[in-house]
Amino acid sequence: MVRGKELAQPQPPEQSSFPLAFDGDTPEELLKAGNYDWVSDYARQIVHSKFCAVGEAEIEIVLLAHRGLATLSSDDMRTLYGPPEVGDAVRFGAQYPDEQRKSPIVFPHEPWAGPHRISFVLVLRTDEDRARGLSYAPYSSGLNDWWIFPRIAVRRRGSTRS
Repeated sequence: MVRGKELAQPQPPEQSSFPLAFDGDTPEELLKAGNYDWVSDYARQIVHSKFCAVGEAEIEIVLLAHRGLATLSSDDMRTLYGPPEVGDAVRFGAQYPDEQRKSPIVFPHEPWAGPHRISFVLVLRTDEDRARGLSYAPYSSGLNDWWIFPRIAVRRRGSTRS
C-alpha cells in the first residue's frame, strides 16, 4: 500500500442549509407571501423583470461563510452549486423570514440592468427598527470579494422551467 498525501477536494464553508419549496405563484403573490415590512422600488422591478416560473424541483439554499470562499475556485463553486434565481430570493424570504434578521443575505442571480448602466441583485435585509425588507445591492463580478455577510449558493435537482 502506498501512502502519500490524499488530494482533498476543497470544501465550501457552509454555515447552514434550507430546503426550499417551489410553487407556481406569480411575482406579486410571492412578494405578498414574504410579508415584508417594505419592498424597495428597484427590488420590485427586479422581481417582475427577472422572475422565472419553475416547476417542481428539489432545491436547497446554502448559506456560505465569507471566510474560506477564496480557497474555492470559480470552477469548484460551479461544480458544487448553481446560481440562485430571483424566485429563490423571494421564496427564501417568505419561508425563512427570521434568517434575514441575523444578517443581510445577497442573492447573486442574473443581474438586473438598472438605470445609469448599473446592475443590481436582490438582498434580504432588516433595518434598524427590525423591519424586514426586500432590497437590492450593486452587482459586480467581484461581489464575493466585497460582500462581508454570508452569501448563498443553490443546490438544485430536477427543475423544469416554463
